[in-house]
Amino acid sequence: MANARSKGLVRSPSSFFDNIPRLLLGDPSSSCQYTLPRLRKLTFDGDVELIKLGGCRPLTSLTMTSQVTARELGGVFETIKGSYLRTLQIAIFTSTTKELLYILYGISEECPNLWTIEVTTGMFNAMEVSEMMSLPPSFFPVVRTVDVNGRDSRPPVFGTLPRVCHKKQRADLEKARVHMKYLETVKFGAVHWHYRNSRVADGPWESDDFDEDHIIASNGVRSYERGNYSCLFLVEEKKTEDA
Repeated sequence: MANARSKGLVRSPSSFFDNIPRLLLGDPSSSCQYTLPRLRKLTFDGDVELIKLGGCRPLTSLTMTSQVTARELGGVFETIKGSYLRTLQIAIFTSTTKELLYILYGISEECPNLWTIEVTTGMFNAMEVSEMMSLPPSFFPVVRTVDVNGRDSRPPVFGTLPRVCHKKQRADLEKARVHMKYLETVKFGAVHWHYRNSRVADGPWESDDFDEDHIIASNGVRSYERGNYSCLFLVEEKKTEDA
């Protein structure tokens, strides 16, 4: 048998480890056959290159807890097929709300079948995000949950009075649901919106997080606090003239 094997008459089954030298040279041709063939869900905290574990698999759930840049996220979607994803949880570096909006749009293009998207990022303007959601064309057409910093302590910025934010954001979400027909939950930091199936006088979207009783004025900014979480609103200043 040893003699036959040495002459190539008997082939030993190849393993993933046999392909490591080729992979190190950038040749992925043999990796897909052996790397976790039944993998559908991938969660990792570390180098973004770990995404290559799911490169040839129809992943339905992806969680990346280490912060990535927009460029690195682009590399992720060059490695996997985003159209299979139903759940995406990512931490991503953004320097402005505008950059966040571009990234969300890019994700919606790569992952049109998402049911849940959770993004952890820096401070952002929540009003600008809800306004983007309200505009056609369809933004995540089958999504159920949109969550930006829902589990993070960094506050979203609303930039105007709580009562104005409540009215404007609810109107945005009502418009959004015209083309995001399955949308049920939206989270911007500590502010959570939920869709009610039955229409009532004040509309189908509800949130208890704009109640004036929960607003604390400090240094010209109102901070809504829930445990370690907060949101930033504008304070309405009342000026009085001395007689």
